[in-house]
Amino acid sequence: MNRLLTAALALLAIAVTILPDPAALARPRMSGRFDSVIAETDESLYGVRLFKNRHVVICGSDGMIVRSSDGGRMWDPTQVREGLSFRVMHWIDERHGFLAGRTRIKNVILKTSDGGNTFSEIRTDITMPIRGFGFVTRKRGFMIAGSTREGDGAWRVTEDGGNTWKTPDSMAYGITGRQLNGICVVDEKRIYVVGSHVEISFVGDAARSLLYQKRRGGILYSDDGGETWDVRQAGNPLGTSLWGVDFADAQNGYVVGDGGFAARTTDGGRTWARLDTGTEKRLRAVDALDAETAYFVGNDGIALGTNNGGKSMIRLKTRTKKDLRALSFINERTGIVVGKTGTVLSFVRTY
Repeated sequence: MNRLLTAALALLAIAVTILPDPAALARPRMSGRFDSVIAETDESLYGVRLFKNRHVVICGSDGMIVRSSDGGRMWDPTQVREGLSFRVMHWIDERHGFLAGRTRIKNVILKTSDGGNTFSEIRTDITMPIRGFGFVTRKRGFMIAGSTREGDGAWRVTEDGGNTWKTPDSMAYGITGRQLNGICVVDEKRIYVVGSHVEISFVGDAARSLLYQKRRGGILYSDDGGETWDVRQAGNPLGTSLWGVDFADAQNGYVVGDGGFAARTTDGGRTWARLDTGTEKRLRAVDALDAETAYFVGNDGIALGTNNGGKSMIRLKTRTKKDLRALSFINERTGIVVGKTGTVLSFVRTY
């Protein structure tokens, strides 16, 4: 009996020794770098979209868009509107998209239905800088704007594919000193908006909550296609702003902001866990590819990646100190990043 017991204990010891270390499971497998791409422009670039067929569209200052049909090997720069700085770009699909920019005196929205070959101007009454677009369907979409220098945040909704925009009837907002910075439409029901500053109050038929937290970045959330909204918090520190939001699916998403802040949700935004990014630089944008994989960019050339849901964040080489503004990936190996003074970077995955 003693021999049997001794043998059993020995086998158990062997089994224990070969169990994987939980810490090892969280170790990063990702590595990679960004290579500089010559995109035939030195204008500051603010938006990028890489499509699955490897077509690329980039927008920037002085009315520039830059397009490529081969993933970024060859580029075709076009000045769509001189003197207009395009800060926002959104594509419903490869043919239908929007550009939003600002002259010295007004906002300008341009719409294309042919992939950017031609544009028509859309009227808007919003005076603050436009920050983003998000479409729930091909017809119904939202536009957000806001600036701490110019007043309250603003919302507009379209029901005709972006030809006309109006203040939503179902949302009467009291938004004081609110800056709305980013929007993500997950599906026809779920929408997230991130921003910053001072106070939000919901009034009227859509009233569901009241938030008053000084200089606290916030998340606005709708689960009914934008008919009603609620407020959620990502736990970002006092005084910080949230700048970007993206979801891989209905449950898994990320927000990013000032001071290197990033947080992840795995339950559709009900709760958020802060991630250790290893940087204090402002993170401006995130692209969530699946439940485990996401890429992040920000000021001073910072680029990060994770392939284990944020358990570890990998610093990716960019070889630049210029601010990176936007990114677009079609898979974990293929992506484009853009930033100041004509910065265009192509991702190369190595591991």
